[in-house]
Amino acid sequence: MHHSIDAPDINDVFDSLATAEETISEKSFDEGRAKGEVDGRLEGYHLGFHRGAEIGSEVGYYCGFADFYLKFGAGKLSTKTTGELNRLKQLAESVPKMNDPNVDILSLVEQCRASFKKVCVHLKISPRLPNPAIE
Repeated sequence: MHHSIDAPDINDVFDSLATAEETISEKSFDEGRAKGEVDGRLEGYHLGFHRGAEIGSEVGYYCGFADFYLKFGAGKLSTKTTGELNRLKQLAESVPKMNDPNVDILSLVEQCRASFKKVCVHLKISPRLPNPAIE
């Protein structure tokens, strides 16, 4: 007695193996990409948050510095120094508190730094900020 077993075609088996590897590769790529996007967004958020806090602290320092010297140096400072302190204060206050895509925040911060250094030269003090993490 002869039993007929439907054996799969060997070509179908090889095709199945070849497409299985491709399918697994595509699935792994998609999973890796999705995880990378989530991780990248999270890392970018944290980096932006911390860098924003550093810049905010620096700009806040410039405002307080300018206010202090404008208040307690009134009448004792040259007009050049007072003018540069007012410029520093105006620049620092013009840095937006929220992200504004129409404002080049980094350029404004660089202008604040330059103005701060000029004021320090006029006052004959070190332009070194009190918190090294800010610089």
